[in-house]
Amino acid sequence: MTKSAKLLKALQSGRSMTVEQIRTKFNIANPRATVSDLNETINNRIVATRTKKNDGTVSYSLKGATTAKKSNR
Repeated sequence: MTKSAKLLKALQSGRSMTVEQIRTKFNIANPRATVSDLNETINNRIVATRTKKNDGTVSYSLKGATTAKKSNR
């Protein structure tokens, strides 16, 4: 599985990831370019959001991704 495919799978699972998290977890040197390439293939469903800290940190998530809910059992 390619690095970008692993990233897409993580985003599809409902995860939101920062640029730094993408770099370290998937060893992707240029996360912004990878996200841009993925967006071309999946019709621009990855969105970038600035953190509330307003420190310039960007978090990527996938529009319409469902998050797994934990059971109360």
